[in-house]
Amino acid sequence: MTIPTLVSKYQKHTYVVGLKKAYSVLSNAFILSRTEGILEFDNYGNITNGTKEKTIEEYMKVIEKCGRETGKQCDFLSNSFDINSYPNFITEDSMIFSTYSGGIISNGVIVDINGKKGPNTFGRDQFVFTVTPENNTTSTPGTVVPWGAKSTGSYYWNSNNIPKCTTQSVDNPTYSGWNHGASTCAGRVLEEGAMNY
Repeated sequence: MTIPTLVSKYQKHTYVVGLKKAYSVLSNAFILSRTEGILEFDNYGNITNGTKEKTIEEYMKVIEKCGRETGKQCDFLSNSFDINSYPNFITEDSMIFSTYSGGIISNGVIVDINGKKGPNTFGRDQFVFTVTPENNTTSTPGTVVPWGAKSTGSYYWNSNNIPKCTTQSVDNPTYSGWNHGASTCAGRVLEEGAMNY
């Protein structure tokens, strides 16, 4: 093996380990929040405004927060979550947290497993999760689910045996973000236990 191949393999392994850790921390936080009644649902079964953020603040080691209601610019993640790159995710209403598990945007939930450090790309060091609503039939309400997992239905990373999370969807800027396959990579990586793209 050449040095670049070894470095790439090691880097992918590091991303996988970081994703697994972030998923574990998020899952535990939302389980505790649901159990202790902090995570609330409205009449439509959706998570009540503010309780997702309260969960992150209460059960995760938040270093700093910015965005909505703080009056602070998100300087600590300026190289990571760029409002111009992810308009579907980051709005003026977004709460963004810097934690020991990386950066977290409460819309979604989106995790950057290494904060400011690059490459700041969906499917490499940025991953999307969802939190199940109360009327969900496949899992307990308030469960953290990797976007692209089988339980996300048509958003499954390999629906109809046509992979959405591929090298092209991750590395090609025209395929980046929510509207293409890179957003489903959390499901693929956690299902396969590796970054096979």
